[in-house]
Amino acid sequence: MTEGLEELERRVAAVIERYRDTRQLIEQLESRLKEAARQRQQLEVENSRLRQRLGVLESELASHMSREDVAKNKLQHILGQIDSLEAEIAAIEASGDEPRQES
Repeated sequence: MTEGLEELERRVAAVIERYRDTRQLIEQLESRLKEAARQRQQLEVENSRLRQRLGVLESELASHMSREDVAKNKLQHILGQIDSLEAEIAAIEASGDEPRQES
């Protein structure tokens, strides 16, 4: 009979040991889970900040591209005027007429 009690005590001790090990593992996992949640929150904040910065940069890029397009159009218009003036000067020179200068 004492042998059966000793076996039961060993089995209870083993169960208690497994319970303690399991409890410790659960605590470690909970700690890791809390840390992961904290890191996730930090990443969400950083992601939000980066998205806002991206929006600002996209707006700046659109503004720069718009101004660049305006400048290109103005330059093309000026080049067109220069081409017209050069063609007019070439036509005058070819006809032998000298431009009149007023005094």
